[in-house]
Amino acid sequence: MVAKERVDQPLDIPTEMESLGVAEDGGELDWMQNDHLRDIVFRVRDNELSGRDPFYLMNDEDKEAFLGGLEKKVMKENKKLSHLHEWLHSNIENIDYGA
Repeated sequence: MVAKERVDQPLDIPTEMESLGVAEDGGELDWMQNDHLRDIVFRVRDNELSGRDPFYLMNDEDKEAFLGGLEKKVMKENKKLSHLHEWLHSNIENIDYGA
């Protein structure tokens, strides 16, 4: 019933999404600011492009730094997506798909 009531309401998605804090925050720039991590990321990319194991000729510390940075990024993205998840549920819950 809530979804049917909202049918005539205009969608103001960008404004609502911005208020949730889901706007871009330069996520790719985080690893670029750390010289050591940037070097590791480029080595992993070069290894993958060459068809080798991503961590070919890398020590365990560099591997841990890469995976730790990746984990931070995943956690940050999950936090952003959780806001989106809540927004979607609050706006399309109880939708009548046959209507």
